Amino acid sequence: MRNTYRKLTSIIGAFALLLTTMSLTVFIAPSANAQIRGLTVDFAAAEPTSYNHLIGGGQWNLGNVNTDIARSLAGDNFSCGDIVSYLSRYETDDTVSITEIEPFTITSQFSFDLDTTGQSGAILGDVVGITIDSSDPAQVGDKNSVATLVSEVRTGPDFTRGSELIAQVEVNDLEKNEVVIVRMDVKIICDPRLKPTGDLQARFNDSLLTFKNGTQQVQPAEPVGVGEKTVPLKKLNALAIPQLSLVKTVTTGSGTCPGADSLTVLSNDPVKYCYAILNTQNGGGNPPAPIYNLSEISDDSGIFTDFTVPVTSGLTDEDGDGSNDDLAAGATAFAEIVKSFEVNIDTQVFNTATVFGFDSIINPIRLDATDSATLNVIAPALVPAISINKLTNGADGPTILFEQLVVWSYQLINTGNTPLSNISVLDDQGVTVSCPQTTLAIGQSITCEATGTAIKGTYSNSATVSATYQTSTVSATDTSSYFGAHVALALKKLTNGAEAPDIRVGTAITWTYLVKNVGNVIVSGISVTDDQGVSVTCPKSVLAIDEEMTCSGTGVATEGWYRNLGTASGFFEQTPVIAQDSSTYYGSAPSIDVQKTPDTQVVVQGQSASFTITVSNTGNIPLTNVVVTDPLVPTCDRSFATLAIAEVQTFTCVLANPQSSFTNLVTVTANTGTTTISDSDSADVVLDLLPDISITKTASVTTVPVTGGLVDYTLRITNVGGESVILTSLSDSAVALSSACAALIGQTIAAGSYLECVIAGVNVTWTGSPTFLNTATAVATDPEQNTDTASASATVTFGWYGRTPGFWKNQPEAWAGLGYTTGQTIRSVFTVPTELLKSGLLDISAPAGEDTLIQGLGYRGGTTLSGSFQILMRAAIAALLNEAYYGIYYPGATSTAALITEVNSVLATKSRSSYLALATTLDNWNNAIHSSLP
Repeated sequence: MRNTYRKLTSIIGAFALLLTTMSLTVFIAPSANAQIRGLTVDFAAAEPTSYNHLIGGGQWNLGNVNTDIARSLAGDNFSCGDIVSYLSRYETDDTVSITEIEPFTITSQFSFDLDTTGQSGAILGDVVGITIDSSDPAQVGDKNSVATLVSEVRTGPDFTRGSELIAQVEVNDLEKNEVVIVRMDVKIICDPRLKPTGDLQARFNDSLLTFKNGTQQVQPAEPVGVGEKTVPLKKLNALAIPQLSLVKTVTTGSGTCPGADSLTVLSNDPVKYCYAILNTQNGGGNPPAPIYNLSEISDDSGIFTDFTVPVTSGLTDEDGDGSNDDLAAGATAFAEIVKSFEVNIDTQVFNTATVFGFDSIINPIRLDATDSATLNVIAPALVPAISINKLTNGADGPTILFEQLVVWSYQLINTGNTPLSNISVLDDQGVTVSCPQTTLAIGQSITCEATGTAIKGTYSNSATVSATYQTSTVSATDTSSYFGAHVALALKKLTNGAEAPDIRVGTAITWTYLVKNVGNVIVSGISVTDDQGVSVTCPKSVLAIDEEMTCSGTGVATEGWYRNLGTASGFFEQTPVIAQDSSTYYGSAPSIDVQKTPDTQVVVQGQSASFTITVSNTGNIPLTNVVVTDPLVPTCDRSFATLAIAEVQTFTCVLANPQSSFTNLVTVTANTGTTTISDSDSADVVLDLLPDISITKTASVTTVPVTGGLVDYTLRITNVGGESVILTSLSDSAVALSSACAALIGQTIAAGSYLECVIAGVNVTWTGSPTFLNTATAVATDPEQNTDTASASATVTFGWYGRTPGFWKNQPEAWAGLGYTTGQTIRSVFTVPTELLKSGLLDISAPAGEDTLIQGLGYRGGTTLSGSFQILMRAAIAALLNEAYYGIYYPGATSTAALITEVNSVLATKSRSSYLALATTLDNWNNAIHSSLP
């Protein structure tokens, strides 16, 4: 029993270790305010030359001023939009003031000026990032601290005297003998219209202790008392400020840039717009700064369609993103575009161009610039005019097949410089013309349409369009024509000079084919074919209008009625033409046919093969004494006295339970009066063996504790059939397959062989049922896609141990070695609400005084909160002893510590129903209902 106890104790320890990783919030009364000793905080800026100002950076490193850190900054090292990185150094010692509260959390307050001490124009306006750089050599300790920006609040408007940006930063997991460096990245924001002078201040105001001992909240938070520290940003008159401006001019299409602010041109004359994008000083002495990710120029073009203009020169890659889309400090970029504007009245085109860029790459602020230019466009004199282009099927004078669709199209174009209205089109042949509209803008074109059917011969029609502008009428006329081609051939076919003669089988035959051109065009490429494969020869391949010729073919008469179809074909240009005619003859000959179906059938083992026999008189005379014989399937034998012309006799026959695959032949014989004729047909029977598999499933253990245990399952799938199969499916109803088991799917199992795998380490836990049953199912498929399924199950039984409160009360000697004594007080183990105490004592049982654990086992209960407390304590103390004694075989808790935590949590609710509910649960486990006591 002691060896068992040691094993149980080690398992309990593992469960206790797991519990230490769980979050637990405990509310403790706040302590008195006091400054923390043993913590120092330093505040400085990262030395400006040590990091990239676009993204922030820097490290405390050795803390050397002007190498690693800076105590004061100057504007000539920065540009608007740059990131200023500030470093806060938190250092702890190992004094009691620190060790009593570690790990602890500090919340620090920082403030940043939202206006300068001189003329406004620049602020420390946005905290863009908080981080702890674990690679900083200054960091000392486990490096598990995390810095978080808790809040960021403005006390007043930007660029207003007295306004500040207040940032709260939380740093957690501070411990003894640590150095934690927190980097705060703050963006410089500028108003490009202003010229800043004076200074900006970044301040570390103070810190508060907000959590100690991990998650224990300090209320109210205690001041750290490390004092205010400031880092000034001076010489703001030297701060680089991006200044985006745009100069737009206009010149002639062949002129050079720059042009003038305004220009006068004729309608449709090309003009060139010139754009210069400048990044220059703002006039107040501040140098320029780069502008990033410059856009294309967007030009509104006044009353005409807007357009964009790409910047073609002057841009560089200032931010290192691989794209030349930045405007360097003091640089100028250029763009130009040629446009033209068509007007019918004198028009002033006043259009405004816009370009924009950004001051930075982190939380960028957009900078815009615009400029305008004026173009005076002079309209030409007003002269209305219209044109028409008439086409027939898209061409002039095409050849169109007789009775085919004809489409006339009429393209109308306003060739003048005035709009036109009242547009109409008339066709001299009465064709109805439809137009999509009756007006035309200057230069606009539309297509009207009319349709008809082609006639034979030549056809011509003329169309006239008319339109008006104010009181003027203009018109235009165009003509088109077509030729209606009638393509036709005629064919007359004879057999030995007649329509349907009687011919003896084997007699020579001559077929004649009379071909005539009955159309109005020459037909070429003429040939004659026969649908029965007769080779036909013709004297020529081209026939003029009304010309004819005779073609011929030869053959030998075959039995019965014979019909063949002759086809004469040719072409007019690319248009094919055909004519057909047929003729027949009759030739006599006896014939019989037998068919045995199916040709091949697969018969599943144990089933029957079924055949259909069809006997047909395929000749042209009646037959007598018809006999069907099948030596392998005698049930297929039959006899018929007569078989008329074209008569068919069909019957079925069966062979029961074939034992192997085979091919059998059926033969039919018949008498024609002078000779005997016959025919045969064969059929194949393929025997299909069915798949047959079995599966076994074995559990490595048959019993596990209710709290769970590891079980290995061994699966074996055996092919007990007569042919190889493929394992197509393997599953388990309750546990996941191991990779080894999943890998069996798709493998082949030879006849008499097996596949085996193990599902190892399955954690079987109790879910309320006394047993855990899972079933493995395997499916195998043979080459004919037949399947067989087999299943096997394994059962694991759950058990637990537990002893009642009465046992532990009456047998105190069983407490030995469990870590608890009969005289130990209840409150030394459990946290009892003060409402249940008397004069500060838990005194329910006699004699008077603090109640002990063994007294708690004798609590009687009652209807009050104290009564439900007694019921819970009686069950909880027994559960505590059971857990200490049985360990994993007692499922009431994962450890004694977990049990105590659960009971304390319920006691804190001061709820009678909660007390009784937990007591009921623990009583269930305290009574060994599924296993006898040891």
